[in-house]
Amino acid sequence: MRTHLAVLLLYGARGEPTWYEYHEALQRQHPDKLLSPDIGAPYYGPGIINDDHRQAVGPHTAELTWEGVGHAQLAFLLQRGLQPWHTLLDLGCGSLRAGVHLVRHQEPRHYYGIDINPHLLDAGYRLELAPLGLAHKLPREQLLASSDYEATHWGLRLFDFVLAASLWTHLPLSELRRCLGNLAPAMRSGGRLYATFFLCPEPVGGPTMPADTPAELLPCAQSELQQAHGGTTYSHRDPWHYRLAAIQALTREFRGLSVHYVGGWGQGVQKMLEFTFDAPATGEGSSGGDGVLGVVRCVHPTCFAKQLSRRPSSLRYVALPNSTRRVGMEGGQPG
Repeated sequence: MRTHLAVLLLYGARGEPTWYEYHEALQRQHPDKLLSPDIGAPYYGPGIINDDHRQAVGPHTAELTWEGVGHAQLAFLLQRGLQPWHTLLDLGCGSLRAGVHLVRHQEPRHYYGIDINPHLLDAGYRLELAPLGLAHKLPREQLLASSDYEATHWGLRLFDFVLAASLWTHLPLSELRRCLGNLAPAMRSGGRLYATFFLCPEPVGGPTMPADTPAELLPCAQSELQQAHGGTTYSHRDPWHYRLAAIQALTREFRGLSVHYVGGWGQGVQKMLEFTFDAPATGEGSSGGDGVLGVVRCVHPTCFAKQLSRRPSSLRYVALPNSTRRVGMEGGQPG
């Protein structure tokens, strides 16, 4: 608790830190171990042995087993139209709980994974994938250790499907915005993101908010919620819960992005969201005309400062009225 307070005091003078700033500050205070997105909970480091890498992405129960959860994620994506030739990104893939099933189903080199913990990626590849004889289908360079949702690491307009299971439950709203912004340039026309989250019930009998109300002004009225699995989620800290109205408001900040509430998906108490990334107005990645990949309203002045430094030079932000920034394919440096 003292550690978390020290980090909050460190950043309190200049406003709320981004999630990765918070994580990195904690990491500096605990150089002997890696910290998971579940702030303060240790991810196992280089000493992962036996099935510790499974427990790190758990906990698992009699109802939610390692094999069962991974297979359920594959089964859900198959129901939503996943085909072997589709290119898929597993965002927050951990030690490949779903990855082993997805790699087996997809054609070679059609699965990619990102996780914050390089040791979990190594353990999943070495202890789960390789013993099943699947390493030839997944080059090791298609697993990336990153805390910044770097979907464009392998190129633009690449992915048909993205799975983010039990990731958004650990992220504040500002990080959900950044996650969507970083995914947009990497998604093919019609590409879909499936993300699980903890749902906060909509208020009953409250005032009707305007349709353009920012997501930050649509918080959950309940700061704490007891979930059916016995755990507690929060409106102000990890693990987070959100109103569907806030997610919908966030989606409206992106041109060409729509969201559909799927709800229950066959595993656990987290609910599923389906985001669809539509084609740019003038065609896919066109260098002429508008070439828009998405439009994002920046609520916080520095919300994209770090992601811009990691974007390909072909992407730039063009200042628009009303604090709106456009992601274009017009060449040049971020402006």
